[in-house]
Amino acid sequence: YQNWLNKNYPTPEVLRTKKYQVGNMAYQPLISVIMPVFNAPEVFLREAIDSVLNQVYPHWELCIADDASSDNHVLKVLEEYSAKDSRIKVVCRNENGHISRCSNSALEIAAGEFVALLDHDDLLIPDALYEVASLLN
Repeated sequence: YQNWLNKNYPTPEVLRTKKYQVGNMAYQPLISVIMPVFNAPEVFLREAIDSVLNQVYPHWELCIADDASSDNHVLKVLEEYSAKDSRIKVVCRNENGHISRCSNSALEIAAGEFVALLDHDDLLIPDALYEVASLLN
């Protein structure tokens, strides 16, 4: 897996080119990234959110629903990131509803034309949403 990733990961030059090309896209839809969270390890949660923040395609929103996490760091991290970027929206559930109800809670605050799903321990490569928008064009 690591060899494939190293071979296919976009170079900084490719990412700069794609970031520039976004301005030439006739259709630039808002993509809502839905992320359910429950007691995510802090390092994984931060990496997942950072992978969205690092997208070369800027027309996204990250809709995070916390599923009544009992780990104190989760809400702290979510508050920190939502204060850092207005594209990050957070809703906190009062009771655990598991992944489907939690995902639906995140979906309720989404405004995008398209939805992408991201788990709290997943990562997006920096041009993932660009490739979606490019395909839509």
